[in-house]
Amino acid sequence: MAYLFKILKLAADIEVIWCEKSPRDDAFLYPLVKNIEGANQFGDEGVIAVTHRRISRTDNSVLFNANDSYPRRLIVRTIDESTPESRRAILMLFRDFMMRPENNRFGYEYVVDNTSDVTPLSDDMLEPVNAYIPDSSIVNVILAVYENDDKTWYSRNLDIAADYFGDMPYPRYAIDMLGYPDSNAVGTGAFAPGFNPSNAN
Repeated sequence: MAYLFKILKLAADIEVIWCEKSPRDDAFLYPLVKNIEGANQFGDEGVIAVTHRRISRTDNSVLFNANDSYPRRLIVRTIDESTPESRRAILMLFRDFMMRPENNRFGYEYVVDNTSDVTPLSDDMLEPVNAYIPDSSIVNVILAVYENDDKTWYSRNLDIAADYFGDMPYPRYAIDMLGYPDSNAVGTGAFAPGFNPSNAN
């Protein structure tokens, strides 16, 4: 059985990576996920997290495999200059990791081919981060990239704020943690699905 790695460049210098056994189902990546969530030997390559994948830009719910209802996941990478060559290089690193005997005892074939990179040709077509990553995880990504940031983040990053959250109303957690404007927020004191701040009452 062949499993196909995929990579997509988003706005905000973010790439998301996944591996699929079918267009509707993720492949087995447990050793890679465990590594990234632990020692993360790929940190020097800009890999910062593994997160759930959301259904769509307008639906913050977690996307599940069609076959076994397991939550689908994305590997998140930050990079200053994303090119076809750099994107293929990180996929090959992941492929080589998963092809090691200790990580692949079932003998799966992990593939990187000319369909693996699904990045649009034009930068104007790059989607905001909230098209793929759940709202709460986007806040975590921003806080990981811009260390020790606070509610002034939005006002200091107006040029890229929409690259992360491309749609209003903004989630309450982004408003409270990063200073996104709340004039268009739905409700009062309500948190968007997927947001569970530790200081919530």
